[in-house]
Amino acid sequence: MAIEFNYYGTQWRADTAAEAIALRDRVVRTYCIFEDMREQAAFWTADKFFDVVNGVKHMERQLLLIIDKKPMITSKELVRELGVGSEVELADIVSRLAKQVKEWGIELKQLLVIFVEGTGKAKTRRFLLADFFQGVAEDHNWPDAWKQRYQEQERQMSSAPKRSRKR
Repeated sequence: MAIEFNYYGTQWRADTAAEAIALRDRVVRTYCIFEDMREQAAFWTADKFFDVVNGVKHMERQLLLIIDKKPMITSKELVRELGVGSEVELADIVSRLAKQVKEWGIELKQLLVIFVEGTGKAKTRRFLLADFFQGVAEDHNWPDAWKQRYQEQERQMSSAPKRSRKR
């Protein structure tokens, strides 16, 4: 006798109780994965994307641009590309980015993924933009269509008079 069950409007059938349990577990896991994907796709609206690309500070934007250009870049390569002195300074930039995007209701893991390989002190960190952020970026032709804007902002920053500290 076949065992049937309904999950979110779809009828499922298995020949034995054990098969029905295994099938149900597989269907639930698959549904949860797709539900998470739907939520992430809906999360990255144009407004949230523009909040990030227009709102983050210069070094944090450079971090995102480099990761976009070189997916799976290592932390050592990022240090060199950003022109910072150490991985500690890179960690500071990542931390500032996390704080900035948190103000817009975005978690860092929704923006970029950091893979850690190895153990102890011999760890390698690799950086990748999150899939759905990358997708909305491509929809808005980022960063290609934005290069001129960023170059203009950098010229303005470099030509702005430096403030001296009062002692």
